[in-house]
Amino acid sequence: MSSFPPATLIRRAFVTGASGGIGAAFVDALLGDGYEVWGTARDPARLPARPGFHAVALDLADGAGTKRAFLAAQVEAGGAFDVLVNNAGYGVFGPVETQPFSVWSAQIDAMFTQTVRLALLALPEMRSRGRGAIVNVTSLAVEFPIPGMSGYNASKAGLSAWTLSLAYELEGSGVAAIDFRPGDVRTPFNTAVVQAPEGSRGGERWGRVWRRFEAMHDVAPVPELIAADLVRALRRGRSGVVRSGSFFQARLAPLLARLGSARLNQAVQARYFDLR
Repeated sequence: MSSFPPATLIRRAFVTGASGGIGAAFVDALLGDGYEVWGTARDPARLPARPGFHAVALDLADGAGTKRAFLAAQVEAGGAFDVLVNNAGYGVFGPVETQPFSVWSAQIDAMFTQTVRLALLALPEMRSRGRGAIVNVTSLAVEFPIPGMSGYNASKAGLSAWTLSLAYELEGSGVAAIDFRPGDVRTPFNTAVVQAPEGSRGGERWGRVWRRFEAMHDVAPVPELIAADLVRALRRGRSGVVRSGSFFQARLAPLLARLGSARLNQAVQARYFDLR
């Protein structure tokens, strides 16, 4: 396990996707824990001004721009960040046949390739100082893929595997690699999901899946609880998987999945999403 310095020594964090949802909650929690925070959005006007916060314009769809924005913020932060929270992402909903390859590949590029790019930009300075944390926000979709969101599932699963690979390589370096897996959270995430064109979503079958997806968000934990789990993980300073969310999603369901067969788990997942 990697060690991590006490919270009193951690002062600077970079958080992507900070304009709403759990990203905004992460910013508030980190500010409350004594961090100075650089937070990103495609439109920085959506980022409210507050003490200790720096707004950064960043769009993961622009790889070269992503690099420039991060390096400029790193210089402003004194040459290094203590914590990088890769949170930005989005969903695309619909059967795989309805999604043009360009849509699918753009999602993979933004949510996996450019996210890894940011981690690789932050890592050298963390290694040289012997402390830091790279937090890649994946999802419980790594373990329980969401029907109709193949690009999202693939991006998060790939990022999870990459993060755990990195954790092995960082052993003993003082830098932690955290695969942070939230379940459903009560945020506007579902309202921003890009949907396949009307009439090509599989009719009533996919309508039921979408209604189930929305219903789960309506009763999910609030973002502040997820952000509190992140702060606790940073204080522990250990590499590895951190699940966050309701007791059922973050604790019970993963345990049952490990105990059950692949076929049983698939059947339960299909029943859960009303996919019949």
